This record gives sequence, structure tokens and C-alpha cells, in this order.
Amino acid sequence: MSVDDSVRECEAIADTVGRRQVPAEVAIGVAFACPFEGSTPEDRVSELARTFASMGIQEISIADTVGMANPTQVTRLMTRLQEELGGDVVLSLHIHNTRGLGFANVLAGLQVGIDTYDASIGGLAGCPVTPAATGNIPTEDLVNMCEEMNLETGIDIERVMETSRIMEEFLGRRLPSHVLLSGTNQQSFERHRAP
Repeated sequence: MSVDDSVRECEAIADTVGRRQVPAEVAIGVAFACPFEGSTPEDRVSELARTFASMGIQEISIADTVGMANPTQVTRLMTRLQEELGGDVVLSLHIHNTRGLGFANVLAGLQVGIDTYDASIGGLAGCPVTPAATGNIPTEDLVNMCEEMNLETGIDIERVMETSRIMEEFLGRRLPSHVLLSGTNQQSFERHRAP
């Protein structure tokens, strides 16, 4: 459906969940760039975000659906959206690592106060319109990065890694998680201290 049709659908959903006092989240896909249309204008993302906020949507996910964003774009757009929306809406980031900038984009988001991110076990998923696209950033790599920066996540990285190993076995292939391959720094220290 068109973007305008999607907005109308979101309005109907927001009305329904609002009457039931159920929180709602909307994702603005290809918020940085689109493989068909090129760079996504910030003004368009801002307009959509303000429209969704006016519907009473509590969380808006800004999605780098095809992994084309860079840290400068993330900093600029997320700063702008926070200023325009104030504290009424939780802004989150949906980050892919298609061109290796996923964690740099997370860091850019963290530096401007974004603390909610989409990630996936082992880095599963991808994007059907981008050949050879990787999935979201791996959950365990994100948790490891945050913990190494003394940012508490409340997530048990060992359990996440265990789940990723199960998925590797199930799929019969290695997943793109770096921590799954090399372990955390703490695991490395323990291996090297062992007699």
C-alpha cells in the first residue's frame, strides 16, 4: 500500500487501541534511504513522525530498513525528532548492519539519548529488496557493546548467546554475531587465566 494508505491504517489502529488504552508503536521504514527512491528526505520522516505522534502513538521506531544510514544522518535525524516531538513519544532505532555501519549508528543514537533499539538473535533476518543484505544487528553484540561501555541492559548475554547457538544448529550455518564467534572480553580473560 502507499504511504498515505499506511498512515490511514495507522490512524484506525491508533483510534482502536487508544479507546482500549493499549500502547501502540509504529515504524517508519526506509527512514534514511530507500533502494528504489534514494535518500529519504528528513522533512518527510519528520512529517510522518509528527502525524503519528498526533494520533497518540507512544513509540515511533525509525528504521534503517536496508542498512544505508550513516552516523551523521542518525545524529541529525534523531536530534531533530527529539526536539520536534519533545518527551511525548519514545523514539527507537531499528538498525541493520548491511554495510558494516550498524554499531556506529547505534553509538550515534546513544550519544543523542536514544536508548531503545531493535536487534535480533545472532543477527538473523535480512531485507528482501537488498541483495545479500544482512539482518538486524546481533542482540548479543549490542548487549556486549553496551556492557563494555558500562551501560546496563538488564539482558543476560549468556542466555542470548545460548539461544543464538541453538539457532545456528537449527539453521545449519554460522550467524553473523561477532561475540558468538569470539566470546565477550570477560570470557576471553577467563580463558587466558585458566591453568
